[in-house]
Amino acid sequence: MNWVKFERSDMLRDRADTPEVSIWKKGTIAFTKAAEEQYGIKKYRYASLYFDPDTRKIGIKLTNDRSRPKDVFKITSGKSNLVITAPPFFKKFKLSTEKTKRYKLLEEDDMLVINLAA
Repeated sequence: MNWVKFERSDMLRDRADTPEVSIWKKGTIAFTKAAEEQYGIKKYRYASLYFDPDTRKIGIKLTNDRSRPKDVFKITSGKSNLVITAPPFFKKFKLSTEKTKRYKLLEEDDMLVINLAA
């Protein structure tokens, strides 16, 4: 026999150690396990979301304070990770969620940050 080994045109990436988020089609932010662990996201029940139109960054401020329910989104457990379902946020700032996309999750000041321009 003359076996020919298949080689991928793309590379399988190991994301296990990289804190990242995905923004899903319907306006959901999903955290990788590495992000959950590095930033202790499981300790929080809510998140306030911010947007900087100049830098095209989304800021996520984790909290357990629900005293202003209009200002927070609930952090829930998805099938395999923690998620924030926030379609109104994406709609208000006219941010595209047509295609699921993955981003590095950074920490700036007291917020987790997603750089949409990167």
